[in-house]
Amino acid sequence: MTLLISHIPKTAGTSLRSLVGKMSDDVVWVYDSQLQLNNPDMEFLTEFRKKPLPSTVMGHFSYGSHRLLGIEAEYATVLRNPFERILSLYRHQKLLPDSRFAAELKSGMSVGEFVASRITAMTNNHMCRMLAGVSPDAGHQINDTWLLEHAKHNLSRHYSLVGVSEDIGPFIERLGARLGWAQAELPHENVTAGDPIEVSDKDSDTIVENNLLDIELYAHVKKHV
Repeated sequence: MTLLISHIPKTAGTSLRSLVGKMSDDVVWVYDSQLQLNNPDMEFLTEFRKKPLPSTVMGHFSYGSHRLLGIEAEYATVLRNPFERILSLYRHQKLLPDSRFAAELKSGMSVGEFVASRITAMTNNHMCRMLAGVSPDAGHQINDTWLLEHAKHNLSRHYSLVGVSEDIGPFIERLGARLGWAQAELPHENVTAGDPIEVSDKDSDTIVENNLLDIELYAHVKKHV
């Protein structure tokens, strides 16, 4: 059965991507919105269905992508402390020359203002959104517990491998066993350089308020990995 590795942004996924590419010779990469739930790339789906099934598909996609691909599949993913994930996302986007949010970030927008602006769904319970299979919708905040419960339901039913980036070693061991790898070590890639971000109490509160469901999901996963 094909393994779908759902890469949640800023959760050590770039390093994991490098390892998967090194160890697996038939992986299909999905990093250009081909499996966007509300607007999939039909040409990509048609070509995928014509070819032999790969052992692994990895990229930025949510639960439910197996239905678009027309296959039965297992899911794997890595979560990260939500507060740290938001800070990392903010720092990365500030340094990214072609960021979609360059104009806003260059104006001096703080991390709290970045979150409060709602210009991207990635700053509002994004891990829960991806595990629940909810399409990205910038400007639409979701802070209701149904999202968390749906994410936890899918996690228990459909995710055979789940890890946390702060202690990713056990996840890599289980992933290697699942895909028949020899012993593998995760490289450290896409680590954003620079000084730590100074976060005001107001900004900190904003991050937490907009990611309470992700914080609870992360705590839930930490207890079970």
